[in-house]
Amino acid sequence: MPAQTCLLLKLSDNRHFFTHETNFPLLIEFSRVAGAEVSLVKTQDAKILEIEELAKKICTHVGNEHPAYEVLERRVLPTDLPEKKMSAQMSQEINLHITAEMLTGKVVKKADLCSKWPDVEAVAMTKHFARVRRQLEGEGYSVEKLRPGEYQVASNRYHDYQGEFV
Repeated sequence: MPAQTCLLLKLSDNRHFFTHETNFPLLIEFSRVAGAEVSLVKTQDAKILEIEELAKKICTHVGNEHPAYEVLERRVLPTDLPEKKMSAQMSQEINLHITAEMLTGKVVKKADLCSKWPDVEAVAMTKHFARVRRQLEGEGYSVEKLRPGEYQVASNRYHDYQGEFV
């Protein structure tokens, strides 16, 4: 197999993924939020992932390959990116809003939340969804993913207006 030039995405949990150089603009925000390193490398043995497959492997914590590679250029180091820290108060406000909406049976959409809090990045909003979902499922609720970015508590488990289970 001939040597290929591609991007190496090195995550903070020491997982490595290889993807096409054209995906660099898509990885910049992710790198900032996840503290990942992005480098241009030359390799022969790596499986180069399309962006969709890369996203699935990152989210499901699957796969980790460490073939030999040569770093040609470090594109993004975790320390190169300015951190966008969200205040604890804003984080709590978002979590409480998602929880309240879900417990009243409403469909909660990430796009609506991103509109309500435009300074919060989409990746961070996804983390809020995951946190609230884990919390509610731990309390016995069943949270359904209706479509990407849309969630709702299963209708037989949300509170009615008197605070009773339906």
